[in-house]
Amino acid sequence: VSGWPCIKKGTTSGSTAIPSTVTFEYVTRWIQITNTGSAAIAISFADPEDADPSGTPKTYYTLQSGKETPRLELKCVKLYINTLTGSSAVTYSIVAGLTAIPAAGFPDISGLTGVSH
Repeated sequence: VSGWPCIKKGTTSGSTAIPSTVTFEYVTRWIQITNTGSAAIAISFADPEDADPSGTPKTYYTLQSGKETPRLELKCVKLYINTLTGSSAVTYSIVAGLTAIPAAGFPDISGLTGVSH
């Protein structure tokens, strides 16, 4: 079954210490992220502030400026996006397919190996 369409746009804070939090109302079936800014971004599934005082995530996917991820077949309800340079804010856009499962029905995955910091 195809996912319900969802589009989100955002801007990072420009600080590696303050991640942008992207929240979905329903569990995703898939996501695709485009870095529309001028610097690389770090995408993670656990809040970097929970583990590192600098806010720089230790477990993340790097997305270079002007690039997009492939369609990622992932179930999640939250993403954290940081700049890696800490010098300027970076814009991004996300397209996702959502399931019929409300976010409240999704377990906290932030402690899993490969997700946690």
